[in-house]
Amino acid sequence: MRSAKPGSRPPDPTAVRLIADGGQYLRGGKYSRAMVLRRCRSRRGSSVFPGGLAVAVLLTSALTACSADEPVAAPVGELRLGDVHLVTPGTLTVCVREQSPFVLDQSGQPAGFDVDLTKHLAAMYDLDYQAVWADPTDLETAQSLNTRQCDVAAGAIPVSGRLHRIMDFTDPYFVSTQVVLVTADSEVEHADDLAGRTVALLSDSVGESYVREQLEPRGATITSYPDTAALIAAVTSGQAEAAIADDVRLDAYAAHHPEVAVVDGINVFQRYALATRDKHYDLTAALDRALARMRAEGEYDQLLATWLPGVQQEEEPR
Repeated sequence: MRSAKPGSRPPDPTAVRLIADGGQYLRGGKYSRAMVLRRCRSRRGSSVFPGGLAVAVLLTSALTACSADEPVAAPVGELRLGDVHLVTPGTLTVCVREQSPFVLDQSGQPAGFDVDLTKHLAAMYDLDYQAVWADPTDLETAQSLNTRQCDVAAGAIPVSGRLHRIMDFTDPYFVSTQVVLVTADSEVEHADDLAGRTVALLSDSVGESYVREQLEPRGATITSYPDTAALIAAVTSGQAEAAIADDVRLDAYAAHHPEVAVVDGINVFQRYALATRDKHYDLTAALDRALARMRAEGEYDQLLATWLPGVQQEEEPR
């Protein structure tokens, strides 16, 4: 494993750019209601894009604002489901897609962090629980939710402006940062080395607009892929020289596949949340209250330790 090149500069805190939607940027020094991922790990190199620019992600208040008649969330100590209409009365039905380690296929049955998380949320309201497989495309077009196949969609669903226009999101339950995956014998040691190379990105990933803005003018050829498996396959098969995706997923893969390596270098934060049907405010608020209690009582950290050992999530001070 190679060490970082000398002279790497830390991100300039005064130049933090907050991505909203469609590549529109805002300047600021904070990103409220986001969580910062802290991990202890070693990688081949560490840098940021030119100028030492760190990137945080924030959906503007216009995207997260609710209508005037949205129910006001009760205090964390008061968990009352209220008049929430569920697909099957008394049962929280969750549509999931396979996105390791958040959702895994264990002999045909859904398992993983998101499954245990939503199962726990259901139990907190004394609801039965059912997880059903859904087509990934259906989840990200809100088809599964709008046709009442399920109450909640889970599986590392990214909070983005495009998706927020067709579905509602809970408060984020996980934040990751974007890193670079290359083959073990690659000459790429940090993000600056991606100029003029073929790069694979996840469709609708929060850093896509920024990466395109930075790399395409420098001769990079960028292709989008629908999921992490296809992204990794593009690198291992030689279709792409590098891939950019979440550190949690790429680190997990690289840990068991010595033919690839992960490179630090893109401080772009991706938030994940549970999705509900558009304007299903009562259910969204109920899930937010339960998530807050899970964090307050330490149950969220127990799930992290089970499915994502070594990963810590902390809420950004408001």
